[in-house]
Amino acid sequence: MPQDLNVSWATDSAVVGIGSDASRFPMQDSLDTGSPLPADIDALRKRVAELEVALAAAKDRAECRDDALARGSANDSVEDKLTASNARYWQMFETNQAVKLIIDPSDGQIVEANAAARDYYGYDDLTSMNISEINSLTKAEVAHAMLRTEREEQLVHSFQHRLASGEIRDVEVYSGPLKDGGKAWLYSIVIDVTERTRAQTLEADQRRLLELVSRGSATQVELLESITRIAERHLPGVRSSILLLEGDRIRPGAAPSMPAEYGALLDGLEIGPAVGCCGTAMYLKRPMIVEDVEADPLWANYRNLGTKYGFRACWSNPILDSHGLVLGAFAIYRDRVCGPTKEEMHLIESMTSLAALAIEKDRGEIKLRKLSSAIDQNSAAVIIADSKGLIEYVNSGFTTITGYQPHEVIGKSPRILRSEFDSDATYDEIRRTILAGEQWRGLLRNKKKNGELYWEDGTISGVVDEIGRVSHLVSVREDVSKHKALQAEKDELERSLRRAQKLETIGTLAGGIAHDFNNILTPIMGSAELAKRRIEPNNPALDDLDRILRASHRAKELVSRILLFCSQAERERSPGKIQLIAEEALHLLRPTTHATISIEENFDSTCAWILLDETQIHEVVVNLCTNAFQAMEGIGGSLTVAVQQLTVGEELIQTHPQLQRGEHVCLSVRDTGCGMDAETMDRAFEPFFTTRITAGGSGMGLSVVHGIARSHGGEVVVQSVPGEGSEFRVYFPVFELPSSAASLISSESGESEESILIVDDNVEVAQVVAAMVERMGYRVSSLCSSADALVELTERPEQYDLVISDLTMPELTGEELMTQLELAGIAVPFLIMTGYGESIEPGSGPTPRMISKPVGMEELSLVIREVLTNSQELRI
Repeated sequence: MPQDLNVSWATDSAVVGIGSDASRFPMQDSLDTGSPLPADIDALRKRVAELEVALAAAKDRAECRDDALARGSANDSVEDKLTASNARYWQMFETNQAVKLIIDPSDGQIVEANAAARDYYGYDDLTSMNISEINSLTKAEVAHAMLRTEREEQLVHSFQHRLASGEIRDVEVYSGPLKDGGKAWLYSIVIDVTERTRAQTLEADQRRLLELVSRGSATQVELLESITRIAERHLPGVRSSILLLEGDRIRPGAAPSMPAEYGALLDGLEIGPAVGCCGTAMYLKRPMIVEDVEADPLWANYRNLGTKYGFRACWSNPILDSHGLVLGAFAIYRDRVCGPTKEEMHLIESMTSLAALAIEKDRGEIKLRKLSSAIDQNSAAVIIADSKGLIEYVNSGFTTITGYQPHEVIGKSPRILRSEFDSDATYDEIRRTILAGEQWRGLLRNKKKNGELYWEDGTISGVVDEIGRVSHLVSVREDVSKHKALQAEKDELERSLRRAQKLETIGTLAGGIAHDFNNILTPIMGSAELAKRRIEPNNPALDDLDRILRASHRAKELVSRILLFCSQAERERSPGKIQLIAEEALHLLRPTTHATISIEENFDSTCAWILLDETQIHEVVVNLCTNAFQAMEGIGGSLTVAVQQLTVGEELIQTHPQLQRGEHVCLSVRDTGCGMDAETMDRAFEPFFTTRITAGGSGMGLSVVHGIARSHGGEVVVQSVPGEGSEFRVYFPVFELPSSAASLISSESGESEESILIVDDNVEVAQVVAAMVERMGYRVSSLCSSADALVELTERPEQYDLVISDLTMPELTGEELMTQLELAGIAVPFLIMTGYGESIEPGSGPTPRMISKPVGMEELSLVIREVLTNSQELRI
């Protein structure tokens, strides 16, 4: 070292090093001890600032020293001290572990370098080199940097220095000017920051990649290729690849530095315990390090790939998702036999984590898109609300069902759909269910945007966050209005069928009672009539017998009404028009109608004929109108009676299977009275059921209407709304009027010698009827067994001119008795008596005359005479 520089360095160092505590700077500790400089850049920069202050103080002291020497005031002892100090601090410079250089700023020549510098750079003689030979900058750029340092404008620089091996290293240079008399030097401390720079660069690359992943602005292939390039940039000389796993098969992911055919060769391979590095790593779920591809058994079946593509070592890590499932593998390839360093393994793990994040997010987004598409295209309405119940999302199904667009409901409560039919209790129940951590399910009757009401079948569930709080509410709702309407129709049909079955059951029971009651009335009435004919005209008992007969006739009328309800009372019917009978009935009813009730009639005169019993149809009109008057009693209103011809279709038949398809004449009676609830409608046609118990209602009016309608082959249909009134419609099938009508035959009774056989299983009935017939002047025999009657008539058919038989008997019915005789070729006229009011279906032979029990002597006499007269005419 030149003596002047040596003195300058020693002088400045002495000033800096041995001055007062205030003048000592922190970096001096490292310079003195030779310990490495701290890696914290901010601390280093702070120390450089302190160095600048110390150097300025040293310069001032050096100038004072120069002045003293110039005046000759220094003595030999001072020179000795300076020489010793110079040697001491020169030793400190040479042995310090920090890289130190002294440079001539005029040309960039390195004039001094300590041992640490010589070891770091590796050159034979640094002092024979120019700093521009080490610095990667141009000579002009290096000169500019030294000028700024000399002027103390920039004391810290970031450079790239070239080592003797050719390796480029990132360094930070802390430099400052030194002066020795009039000569200027630059003092530099060089710190290698290559690893820190690489770490910062890697961190920046990873940050940019994470931003791409979070924004979703890159495809999965683009992200995976970026990961491989980052790895290759930070591990010079390597090639990398990412393979994906689908099922148990390998699929190409990203390998931009590998030949395209490499991925094609691996595509479709099944993973296993010896499928190279990647296939094995995915199979075993752990890293696989192969330092020599040609020697490792994992590559036994794939060594030609290593030879073909020029790699000898392969290190692979399995890519796992957050649940531990294998997504693929990340691999590093080198062209030489080696294993990974700790730093390289750390980088591989880092890249593997990035790949897992990119793949999992991409697959999650695909699933999310599928889920979102499925939700949005679902016909059900999907609502997602926050914990406060405010809507955050609705799908297209919601818009289709409710009519609300998303922007109209976002930020609002789902109660915007609430109708007046949903109570607060329902919503309180929903809230309690959700807070209890359960799912609520039920029906809501909501209101659309246009005000239309509809039924929803919905579920509402809470979404719980990581700390167990309900963060969101998810509601899935389906419009079930059509289903509800169909269910209502089905329920109504079931109710109608139940009513029909119930009435049929009641009818069967009532018919049995009526039959037994008629069998009781027949001997009572017959005995009473016989008794009247056997006592003297002035006998006081005649009044008693008349009372018995009047009571019996009232009982007979009651039974007749019951049989009408049961559709078992068969009466003679003839073609007629309902509208004529309805007009007559209304004419009779008007005078008895209260002034607050108005009557309107709407009769279609073109309606077809029906086969009817005028008395029964008259009774239907009177009963329905009377029922309507009672419904409007005290409140007034209007009564509308109409007759029109209608076609009965499938829809009406579904709820009223008694009806037949085709043309019908419909009698309708509509009132504006109190109406009926569902329970009352279900029981309206039951006999003896009435809502007017205190007003003396018998409960037989509507049941009689029902029976008459059924007996005419029709049906009664009722519609009613409480508080709005009721409408009864009675349907009668149209009758095709024949070209000519049969004339009725009547005859008078009188004394006769004809012989009549009475057949009835009821002994009392048989005896009374026999007595009545005998009183009429006929010869009479009676039997209580239909089997005995068959034997008697078979053996002696010529002895009897007429058989009067009960219809229902235990051995042979009256109809079966008649049929057996016909099969035997025996033709005996039959008069059938029935307590049920049944009829006999026409057969191949003559249809017998029928008469209902109980019967009086006068009626029985006329019918016997009619049958005998007809049989005589037929024989003629």
